[in-house]
Amino acid sequence: SGRERILAFARASEEGLYLVLANFSSEQVDIALPLPAEFFAATGITEGTAFRAADQLTGAVDFLCLTTLAPLRLSLAPHGLQILRLTAV
Repeated sequence: SGRERILAFARASEEGLYLVLANFSSEQVDIALPLPAEFFAATGITEGTAFRAADQLTGAVDFLCLTTLAPLRLSLAPHGLQILRLTAV
C-alpha cells in the first residue's frame, strides 16, 4: 500500500502549527491523513478551525479546515517533503 513509506507528524510552536510530511517512495502518493480527537487535544486547537497552510519549502499557500469528520487530503511527489506552517485565519 505504500503507507509504510510515509512519515507525518505535527509540532505546535508560538509561530503556529507545523505539519511535516515525507514520502520515502519513488512514486507519487495521495494521502488521506485522519485527524483523531487526540490530535486536537494534544495541539490545543479547536476542531473545525480554518487554517492558512504555507509550504515552508515552496512558498505555496492553501487554506484548509481540520476536523475529525474527514481526513486531510494531500499529494506528495516521489521522495517529496512538505513542511506546512498552519496559522488560524
